[in-house]
Amino acid sequence: MVENNTTVASAFMPPSTPPIAAITEGSFSGPELVAPLLQGMSRALLQNLCPLHAESFRSHCDRLNRFQRCMTELRDGTRVIDPLRGGNQIGCEVSLERLSPEIPVILVGDLHGNIANFKKVLLHDDNLLKISRGEAVLLLLGDLVHLEHGNIEDMRSSFRLHEFYMNLKVSYPHHVFALVGNHDPIFDWTAKVERQNGIRRIVYQAERYRAHIDSSLTASGGGVSERSGYVNTLARSTENSPLYAVLKGGAAVHAGPISGLSREEMRTRFPIDDQTTIDVLRGADNPGAMAAIPKDRVDAFNMYKQAAWQRLKGDDGEAHGYTWSDVDLFLAEVGQAKSRLIVGHTPPVDPASWMEEVKPVEGENPISLYPKHYRLTASRLEALGYVRARDGTFASVTIRGATQSSKLL
Repeated sequence: MVENNTTVASAFMPPSTPPIAAITEGSFSGPELVAPLLQGMSRALLQNLCPLHAESFRSHCDRLNRFQRCMTELRDGTRVIDPLRGGNQIGCEVSLERLSPEIPVILVGDLHGNIANFKKVLLHDDNLLKISRGEAVLLLLGDLVHLEHGNIEDMRSSFRLHEFYMNLKVSYPHHVFALVGNHDPIFDWTAKVERQNGIRRIVYQAERYRAHIDSSLTASGGGVSERSGYVNTLARSTENSPLYAVLKGGAAVHAGPISGLSREEMRTRFPIDDQTTIDVLRGADNPGAMAAIPKDRVDAFNMYKQAAWQRLKGDDGEAHGYTWSDVDLFLAEVGQAKSRLIVGHTPPVDPASWMEEVKPVEGENPISLYPKHYRLTASRLEALGYVRARDGTFASVTIRGATQSSKLL
């Protein structure tokens, strides 16, 4: 008996993944969109949560201490919420797949200190008011700090945005989450290469960021030991930050999928941000010292490197990095097989776009076997938008910038 080829082929096809519908809210040439409704409660909320330009050292410390307590409680599971009403952090994972169908998740790409763009996202469509009422969840994909445009050594907006996020997190702990990006750790080897007049220059941003924080705290009245304590506490809070998020119909991570660990192992591993351990694991001190590092710490470091640093193999000449198989396996491990992976880290190729769909490299496995893969950024001056996910459906929302073509994630 001859089987129907179409039937046989379809039996091996993965479930179809609906694309992300594009919702265009404006164009780059048009006026900035601030609806009259946003002049009320949302704007008042934003003004109350945004840190002041000049604060006392005690105000800085009080904010940080509240933030650190909040992050520790979430990590240890001592502050819980009904999953239907908000998100839960389980170790390194933000669990959102059981969220009520009425509550959308707002996914925002790398901000890189662009506090103006962050405010626009929060004010758009009354997002901040919805977050404050528990009617929406905000998910930042990492790299809150370090400018990508203008003077990359200027850390003023980065510190203000960082503190703004801390205020949001403390106020709405189960409705505001930020994944760890490669620029976020206070102690790291993060560097930014810039060319000026043909001269290659490297700026070690984590070092400059610490120096700026120290300078700001000096101006606010902090002593030497107090300032050092603040920076160390801020660095420790990174250890309590999540690395990836699971949503109904997809997952999100800053850079790339985590491989080689089960979901339970991923949940219980935490990133490392102290410079001594990082140097040992990178072999900068003594290669033999690696044997003294417990395996779970090595796994945690490798997981952090994958989630915060790696790029797609073969993309833009990348010789190493993750593959489409890694994407498939990661999504399957977190219970979202053949769905969507949304990342930041590598900005869209088109400078007039804030989102792009990543395509498989020609010659690999059939495209039909792959999940959908998207990159977001929120730091650009030419375009701004975010992804709104609700009950397994995803839509791209453009606030300003080049009009996006209709395509689904």
